[in-house]
Amino acid sequence: MNWKDIIKARFRVVKLQEIEEKNIHFEDEYVSPWFEKYADFMEAQYQEVLALNSKYDLNDYDNVPDMEFQVQIIDKNNNLMEWQYFSDPIDDFYNI
Repeated sequence: MNWKDIIKARFRVVKLQEIEEKNIHFEDEYVSPWFEKYADFMEAQYQEVLALNSKYDLNDYDNVPDMEFQVQIIDKNNNLMEWQYFSDPIDDFYNI
């Protein structure tokens, strides 16, 4: 993701629920507002990692629901992109 090509970005946390071997269903845990600045986006994502740790105790990762951060962007051509994988909240927590 190159921020010079992005007008706005937002993230969401989704809980993954494997229903069948090939189908993964999910529910939104949190959806952020749109951000125009990289620093604001990253600060909000950092704060969400801390909130998830308060809620789920990410140190006890064996008992944390399977979750991921996903990102959605509007590019400089004003195209709204589909949600895509961004990062793992547990990995983010251990990299703080």
